[in-house]
Amino acid sequence: MIRKATIHDLDSCYRCIIDAKKYLKESGSTQWNDPNDDYPNKDTILNDITNGNCYLYEDNNEVLGICTYIIGVDENYNQIDGYWLSNQKPYLTIHRIALRSDMHKKGIAQALIDFGIKMIKEHNLPSIKVDTHILNIPMQKLLEHKGFKRCGEITLLRADFDNKREAYEFLG
Repeated sequence: MIRKATIHDLDSCYRCIIDAKKYLKESGSTQWNDPNDDYPNKDTILNDITNGNCYLYEDNNEVLGICTYIIGVDENYNQIDGYWLSNQKPYLTIHRIALRSDMHKKGIAQALIDFGIKMIKEHNLPSIKVDTHILNIPMQKLLEHKGFKRCGEITLLRADFDNKREAYEFLG
């Protein structure tokens, strides 16, 4: 089941982030592993929860994965080396998909993407925009499998370290 996270879910949600950071590092990606910045951190997740943007995938009252969905305009996506499929605003942005370490390849990330696709239909939004690290091949493959198109490269505004990301969009 996918539902909005509450403050009571903070520690379980953050565990997913910690596990995801470890997974990314072990797979050779520097995403979320800047030695000078612990992003995303517990405050990031707390902010997502407080703003009503953090959702979790749970089974038997256990948090197995999380995702942030934001309706609006992401400033990181204003400049792209490439082109977006749609320039309509607002759109849905997907950020911070993170799974517990024992939950990879069980369809949870796919379910979280599917939930975003359902959201754009419910809110009559034109598209979903998402970015991922160039070395995060599993996420790129998942996005392409779900019908997202690679649109180019964006540069994150918040980071100096390893700030280039592959940009994808799904038209609703």
